[in-house]
Amino acid sequence: MNAVFTLKELKKFRQNHPLARIVLAGGIFDLFHAGHVKYLNFCKKQGDLLVVHVGSNRSAKIFKHQKTPVTPTMHRIEIVKNFRAVDLVFSNDSKHRDLKLVKALRPDVIMLSRESTSDKEIKELQKAMPIMEIVFNPRAQDGISTSTIIKKIKHKQPIPVRV
Repeated sequence: MNAVFTLKELKKFRQNHPLARIVLAGGIFDLFHAGHVKYLNFCKKQGDLLVVHVGSNRSAKIFKHQKTPVTPTMHRIEIVKNFRAVDLVFSNDSKHRDLKLVKALRPDVIMLSRESTSDKEIKELQKAMPIMEIVFNPRAQDGISTSTIIKKIKHKQPIPVRV
């Protein structure tokens, strides 16, 4: 799989796959874990090709209000691009739902999180891409997240295993 870093490259990817049902998903993907695996597999089931936006260290600070991720951006890109369900990785300092990115790729489906997507953002996306389907991430209630893993490591607690 490949990783691209410009909107021009995203446009070319869409041009090369005019009939494919393209799904756009995104995340920081720090400390890749089972929750990420479940999420990416769910995303892939929504279409033919899965494009994943891996947020940069800078975007993690801006949009997630967190310190720099534990894993550097290029390492996170390398992990995600080698995941079987992923067809293309894109990375920059924006969110995956950034209108410029969405307009460049013209995905058929965009994956969103109810927790981090405002009603205003949803309306803007619907206005810009009226035929694009919006699918919300079905958050697993298994307690697996990068934040909980980091907290458990800091407090020397075992990470629960619920598959």
